[in-house]
Amino acid sequence: MATKKNASKKGLSKKGRGGKGPKQDGSPIKVGGGGGRRKKGRKQGAVIWCDFSHVDYPDPDPGRGPRRKTFENRNWRMKSLTFKFRGKTADLTPFLPADGSCSISIERPRDDNDVEISGAPLGTTFHDGTYQFVDGSNTRHENGNTRPTKVVIKTGGLSIEDSFEPLELWEIKANYLRPAVNRSSKSRRSK
Repeated sequence: MATKKNASKKGLSKKGRGGKGPKQDGSPIKVGGGGGRRKKGRKQGAVIWCDFSHVDYPDPDPGRGPRRKTFENRNWRMKSLTFKFRGKTADLTPFLPADGSCSISIERPRDDNDVEISGAPLGTTFHDGTYQFVDGSNTRHENGNTRPTKVVIKTGGLSIEDSFEPLELWEIKANYLRPAVNRSSKSRRSK
């Protein structure tokens, strides 16, 4: 007999890729940066990073050298999107169209250092020679030589464009799963 606790997790595996069904957190693509420090009166921004599973978003051409590549999963569409910026988190999921169409650009003018996230199919595009693996990681790419200047998010009828300051922390998270709903608090409200 299934308990309420087990029933709410039916079909989800704690084992990750080794179990049956998808991981509980889906397989998000996260891009972020900022949070540097001041050094001798100069601002020193932190790296821009991109974190995702290469199992779920494979290298489209692993045999070729560094170049601009799109790592995507053709079977997935963006179902959730959050943007953390200036100490606040904005849930942009309600603005996503049913087909997941969305484009996000983290831009650095005059450079080929832009990072893009697409929603249909869900994936990310960047230069894998510029954004290299972090030692000991098989999911995280970093670029310490560039600072983003703006982010552009376009989805449905929504268009957001904002500028970054070197010391501002920010993170964008796109996923094929919708955020989990706390069922116990929802059922209490309906009573």
